[in-house]
Amino acid sequence: MKSLRLGVIFLPLIIFACSSSTLLEKSDVTNVAVDANPSEWKGNFFNFDDKNIGVAYTNDNENLFICFTFNDFRSFMPVLRGGLTLWVESDNNKIGLKFPMVYREGIRENFNREMLVDRDEMRKFFEERLHKFLENQKEIEIVNEENYPLALINKFDNKYGIKAEINQFNSEIVYELKLPIETGLIKPGNDKIITMKLETEKPETESMPQMPGGFVGGMRGNRIGSRLQRFANMFEPLELEFSLKLIQ
Repeated sequence: MKSLRLGVIFLPLIIFACSSSTLLEKSDVTNVAVDANPSEWKGNFFNFDDKNIGVAYTNDNENLFICFTFNDFRSFMPVLRGGLTLWVESDNNKIGLKFPMVYREGIRENFNREMLVDRDEMRKFFEERLHKFLENQKEIEIVNEENYPLALINKFDNKYGIKAEINQFNSEIVYELKLPIETGLIKPGNDKIITMKLETEKPETESMPQMPGGFVGGMRGNRIGSRLQRFANMFEPLELEFSLKLIQ
């Protein structure tokens, strides 16, 4: 996979209290191309430090644009294993967009203890699986609030006007999305506030890979034991909620 040389700088954004979620400030970017290249956002991301995920958004009269950056493979591992759903809630209307999705056919885990000692081996394994995962991302599934499928659409060419792309950019994974406003998918109320939630599903058929010896008492105090614990934490499902305001 081709790696570009331009990095992303995270700058602090003004945030406000909005119910139980963070209300993000609109970025002053224009002419967003949905290509999973974050450079046009000029570093204007709010970084959720506990998740190691950045979020930025902007909108015009017709569309809402959002960009997510997963800053390393640990932050993206729940998505790689469980897929990602973006819940969009506005004016008592809630839908979910499943993208990227996991296609489980042919998935086999090849973890081993040596990967915990050799970071290069771990990164090599991740890069190989990530490459295959990203190659498969051609479609978006729209679901209702009960998670019932409503439509399966092409990520670029569809009647809803939705566009999405996800790709690797340097050491990050970048997800960009365009959502048309006032088409039924987004129904902003008078306050123009939209609540969003990123959520991964815990795989039903997969559990965390087991290592010989497991998490035995004698392992917890040494280097491998510490890495085993960090490794286990990567498989916790992801939940991230925030709000944004459509400003013309």
